[in-house]
Amino acid sequence: MALVVFSLVVSLTYAAIGPAGEGFRRLQEVRQNYEQNLATGWQLNQDIAYMLQPLDESQGAFDVVNDERGAFSYDELWLIAATPARPGLSEIHYYIDEETHVLIRESGFLDAREDSSMVQSELGRADSLQIEMLDKAGRWHQRWDMPAGQGWPRAFRIRLQAGQQQREWLIPVLQGHL
Repeated sequence: MALVVFSLVVSLTYAAIGPAGEGFRRLQEVRQNYEQNLATGWQLNQDIAYMLQPLDESQGAFDVVNDERGAFSYDELWLIAATPARPGLSEIHYYIDEETHVLIRESGFLDAREDSSMVQSELGRADSLQIEMLDKAGRWHQRWDMPAGQGWPRAFRIRLQAGQQQREWLIPVLQGHL
């Protein structure tokens, strides 16, 4: 009798542990996605906050390359920034690696030799990256073809899609004008 009760208790306990373990794994996955999105948003915010116009005015402070293919965008963002992570000016590039579907951030010294490599970091899964800029009148643009007097955009809107999950960041440009 005791053996039957013991086996019944073990069976019920084992049946309860399975769903609890799956719930824990799901919770851990959600937490990792949240932390990854938080880190990506923080990195974008930092890079745009330190964006500046180089002394060589023929080179812009940023460039956005638009590449829309149906429902997905594969935009690229190039920035020149004076980040606290390294001395001097950095050239920063955000893009999606189309083979691995990962958002990549590359950074390197602005006037580095051609044979010097850029530091590359993966910012998580990404299927689509769309970048827009806000002008003084409150209109969003995919291309920034404004005359010199128009200055910099007021903000960047960056949309990232990974599977069914979509994230959007509205990042103000603190420098304002050239």
